[in-house]
Amino acid sequence: MENILAQASIDAMADLLKEEGFYEGAKLLLLDSLQRFRDIKREVEGLNTFMNDILTTILIKIARIHAETRSLVHMKICLEECIELADEFNRSGFDIKCKGLVPAKYNLARYASYTGNELNALKLLEEVIDMEKKENPASDHHLNALQMCAALHFRLFESREKCIELLAEEYDLQKVIYGSNSYEVRLSKWQLEMLQRGDEPQVVVIENGDVWLGLKFADLQDIRYC
Repeated sequence: MENILAQASIDAMADLLKEEGFYEGAKLLLLDSLQRFRDIKREVEGLNTFMNDILTTILIKIARIHAETRSLVHMKICLEECIELADEFNRSGFDIKCKGLVPAKYNLARYASYTGNELNALKLLEEVIDMEKKENPASDHHLNALQMCAALHFRLFESREKCIELLAEEYDLQKVIYGSNSYEVRLSKWQLEMLQRGDEPQVVVIENGDVWLGLKFADLQDIRYC
């Protein structure tokens, strides 16, 4: 319990260091915690599943720091370990699901898109959409996955109909979350209407550490949907 309480402070300190650009310091704090909880998992019988949930949370934070510093190989290693631990947690029979599985798959999709494996990115994003429809339809991961999927379907298959279907789903969710008059909803509506009337979007990769794909129309500046 002392380690779990200490982790909250470590997480807060790591977040502050990351915000100030001290990525190495944030990473060292989180790596120290990661090792501590790995040791607890190994040494204390019966805590495997409980520790997996904590470990996945720490691994996601470390992966995001690797993304910021373009350490993409290390980002991928963290996310793959996170998925393995989350799958182990979810097979344990608990009613709740591991918090790390969706963000791990979402960030691994961003890694795949950034490194040119867009088909795998699309597969992972579709898994995120399927999971969040059941578990947490109003999540940012769900909204962002819908946007990325729309962009990838247009980029890979020039599928306007699929693109419109996904953006319409995102638009309907945003109306519920933000309200019909919000900036996010008005922007989504405008974007959707342009696609429906036949305007040609240009799919762009925005290389900003978040590893993002978005839609950009000819008369728009780059828009970051995350």
